[in-house]
Amino acid sequence: MISISDATRNVIFQEQRDFAINSQIRGSLHKTLDGGAFIFHGGAQSGGNEFTINAMVSEAQAAKLKSIYEDSTVIYISTPDGAFKGTMATYQNVSGRVTMNIWTSGEG
Repeated sequence: MISISDATRNVIFQEQRDFAINSQIRGSLHKTLDGGAFIFHGGAQSGGNEFTINAMVSEAQAAKLKSIYEDSTVIYISTPDGAFKGTMATYQNVSGRVTMNIWTSGEG
């Protein structure tokens, strides 16, 4: 399940389906002059990701989501993998089918 809440943490949207956010390492690989390599691993985190939600919503939910998109800089996303702070980067509503692109900045 995934939930989206506004800045006051009121749940605006819930989707009852399996959903996962993949984590990525913060690292790099550097070749050295002697033919070897240096690997930097700065840890892994689930923030700093982008994901898309496509769902059928009611008219009331669509209005609330559009308001968040237009007026809120911060939203909270809750998934089985954790809670994240983020923002809604894009919002589109076509006949009740909403597509939202979400950017997360880290756990909230």
